[in-house]
Formats: sequence, structure tokens, C-alpha cells
Amino acid sequence: MVQSAEAMKAAVSHLERFMEKSDSHSRGKLLLATVKGDVHDIGKNIVGVVLQCNGYEVIDLGVMVPAQKILEAARERDADLIGLSGLITPSLEEMAHVAHEMQRLGMRQPLLIGAALVAVYLVLGSLYESLVHPITILSTLPSAGVGALLPLLLFRTEFSIIALIGVILLIGIVKKNAILMIDFALEAERRDGREPRDAIYEACLLRFRPIMMTTMAAMLGALPLALGLGEGAELRRPLGISIVGGLLVSQLLTLYTTPVIYLYLDRLRLRARRAFRRRHPQMAVDAS
Repeated sequence: MVQSAEAMKAAVSHLERFMEKSDSHSRGKLLLATVKGDVHDIGKNIVGVVLQCNGYEVIDLGVMVPAQKILEAARERDADLIGLSGLITPSLEEMAHVAHEMQRLGMRQPLLIGAALVAVYLVLGSLYESLVHPITILSTLPSAGVGALLPLLLFRTEFSIIALIGVILLIGIVKKNAILMIDFALEAERRDGREPRDAIYEACLLRFRPIMMTTMAAMLGALPLALGLGEGAELRRPLGISIVGGLLVSQLLTLYTTPVIYLYLDRLRLRARRAFRRRHPQMAVDAS
């Protein structure tokens, strides 16, 4: 983790050398801030530098910035866009609060919240040393999205920024099911020499209980939000509905679809490897 942070800081310092020093016309004004309760700003810094290199005027408020300060700065600086950064789960709740205040005050600036799917793919690819199996894990996300949208339509609830944050939360919760299965299956293949079919079958049997326990815990935790209990329930209700609906549908689907996609992509990987070896036999011999 420390090495990754140092590498990203080095990337920022490298990009700063290419930033335009002239007073050319700005393509837009972007306000960036890490929300209150969070100090993670490396991703925000990289985004800011890249946008500055492309002609945008970037106003960085730093970390641990309260919602009121963000909104006041956006109005004072006449920002065209507002970008919020955060890593921990409470940060998403703070982002939802900022979005609600923007709607209440009638502010029309687009709100940028990164979903970081590319980062998830890169991390999983480096973890499993594979370009294929991260796709298996990410294949669980469409079912979560459908599961979040259906109950919103059923209860005639608007797909607001709060509901969108619920969908982003689902990315972390839902992919956990696939990670539990894929991690065990790959370990059984590489360490014990199991066939892919046998490995994923055993993974489904042994990981069923922890998958159900963690999913039920998350779903029951979001149930009070979906029921709309307590003060400010109208703000939190879309968040709860999207989480509960997404978990229900994804839980039913991914237990069946993840093993199928795992086997299909594994066969596709083996076919691609055989085709590469036929076209480049000398490289295959050197690699062996």
C-alpha cells in the first residue's frame, strides 16, 4: 500500500511538469474536495493534475472539507463542476449529504463521483495474476444494477444521486460473492492441481455459508433505510431500496452465473493460449 501511494505521488509530480504555464482560455472550472471524515486524496490529486494538463482550471479545497464549505466555495468561485473524493464508506454518506444540499439550494453544477471500476479490475488482475478472472468477478455487477433499479421502479422512487450512491455501494458488496468463490477455485487449481470444473464446484459448496452470512448482514443493515424509519427517512430511503433490491437479485443470480462464467472464460483463456502457441511456437518454447 505504501509503495502504491509513493508511485502515485511520483506520477503526480511527473505530470506537473507538463502543465501549461500560459494564460490560455480555460475549458472549465472544476472544484475538487475530499469530503469531511476522509483524508484520502491521492486519486483526487491525480485527477486534478490531469485535468489541469488538459486546460481546466482546478480548485482543490484539500481534505476533510465540510459540505457547507464545499457549497460556499462552489458559489464564490462560480465552479462548473464539483468533484468529491473519498475512500471509506462514511464518505459516501457525506457525498449524499452534499448532493442533497445542492438540490435543496437549487445548484445546477454536475456532481462527479468516481465508481473506480477500472481500479477494481487492475487490483484484481494483479492479485490473481490474470486478465480474465477479474472479468468473472465484475460480471456480478450488472445483476446488482438491475436489482437496484427494479425496486425503485416498483415503489415509484426517483433514481436520484442518493440511489446512485447505493448502486456504488453495491459494487463493493456484490463482487465479494464472486471473490470468495474465485479465490478458492484458483487456489485449488494452482496448489492442488484440480480441474477448473471440480475447483469451482467445491468453492461453491464451501463458500456458500460465508456468502449468505455477509449478504444477509448487509441486507438487514440496509432494511431500516428502505423502510423509511426515523428522521430524514425520505433522504435515505432510495439508498436502502437500491441496496436491498440489488443484494436480493444479485444473490439469487450470481450463485448460478459466476461458476458458469468462470468455466467459460477459463476455456476461452486456454483456447487463446493454444492459438498463440501455434502462431508463435518459438516464443512458447522459450517461455517453457
